[in-house]
Amino acid sequence: MRGPKTHDGSIITEKPDDIWVINSTGCVTDEGNATVVVVDVHCTGEYQGVRAALSGTRFEAMECLREAI
Repeated sequence: MRGPKTHDGSIITEKPDDIWVINSTGCVTDEGNATVVVVDVHCTGEYQGVRAALSGTRFEAMECLREAI
């Protein structure tokens, strides 16, 4: 049996740059499968970094984060 949730699924910040999130998704291109990684500011929803690559490794996520910083 699972315990209680730690939160209700919504995170609300009061000012920008409190929380950044990294999201990734897969897509199909003419060259095969690809991964798109996005870093966005949780409060405003604006994207700080975007990266697309054929391999969706942690290194691609770190490059996206470096771009955002």
